[in-house]
Amino acid sequence: RQQTAAGFSDVLGYALGLDGIRANAKSDRSVTAYVTGNYFTALGLRPAIGRLMLPSEGKTERADPHRVMAYSYWQTRFGGDPGVVGKQVSVDGHPVTIVGVAPKGFAGLYSLVDVQGYLPYGMRVIEGRLKNDFMTDRETRNLYLFGRLRPGASLEQAQAKLTDYHRSKGIVSADERNDLDTVRLAELSGQLAKAQERTLEWETRLRQARAFVAAGASPDKVPEVRANAV
Repeated sequence: RQQTAAGFSDVLGYALGLDGIRANAKSDRSVTAYVTGNYFTALGLRPAIGRLMLPSEGKTERADPHRVMAYSYWQTRFGGDPGVVGKQVSVDGHPVTIVGVAPKGFAGLYSLVDVQGYLPYGMRVIEGRLKNDFMTDRETRNLYLFGRLRPGASLEQAQAKLTDYHRSKGIVSADERNDLDTVRLAELSGQLAKAQERTLEWETRLRQARAFVAAGASPDKVPEVRANAV
């Protein structure tokens, strides 16, 4: 992040994993996002309860065994119990403490998968499929990076600085360019806010429809329930 700071105001990253989680004498599978410590702060998100990851977390292997749960998983797996904060669970056989719950409506940045929990990136080692130096090994794949352009900086400027850095490290040759595919996090946060508003609207309509049905209303009087595309 420091090497590209001249072009970005913030850069965050995550990798996806499928882990086994055991809590309350019950085991199941969970989609986990292993995230950089600034993941939630860069997105401008606040916890539903407890806290989210701290910028200082995730920099050291096996350190910070703290888990943030997705809101929907918290509801279905723990019944929305606020007492879950501080509870210790097992993830892939390793003790992890739940520190908070992500905001309602947020399910991660990967559109095809709903993330059920978040761990600091340094905890990715518990999956057991990575080299010991995975934190610094450039051959480690599946780390998704998102950058927010610094105010006043252009995409071309950020591209040039990133390419210069990669050339200095021998990642690309002098005549190559490391193409930059950016996601503007401000826009992403705006889309998230709209998605949350529409989710709340849909849930309100669904409750109204259920109330009409429970009251014995005829089908033509039941309000339409429709999910709008984001």
